[in-house]
Amino acid sequence: MGMKHLNQFSKLRKGRWYYVRRVPNLYAHLDNRLTIKSALKTGSIEVARKRRDCLVEADEQYWANLSIANDNVAGTSSKIVSSAALSRYRAAKPRYVSLGTYPPLLPT
Repeated sequence: MGMKHLNQFSKLRKGRWYYVRRVPNLYAHLDNRLTIKSALKTGSIEVARKRRDCLVEADEQYWANLSIANDNVAGTSSKIVSSAALSRYRAAKPRYVSLGTYPPLLPT
């Protein structure tokens, strides 16, 4: 999913940038979060965009993994499917850290 404009999913509040995004309808039945909100911990738009891009990629990978797991595991409870996708989501975190970028947040 590409971004429609340069600062999509970014919100400036009191001089600080935040990542704010709704869970797409396509994945709403798999992800119980309605809105994803995270402080990007910067006042710099350039740094905020880099951190936001990492979070966008992490969320999209998480949803793709949830969707694939849900499609491939017929008859398995959604809790098991979600647990497997969450494990993959957590495993992606070191990759972002090694790139020197803000680590993705875990879904709540």
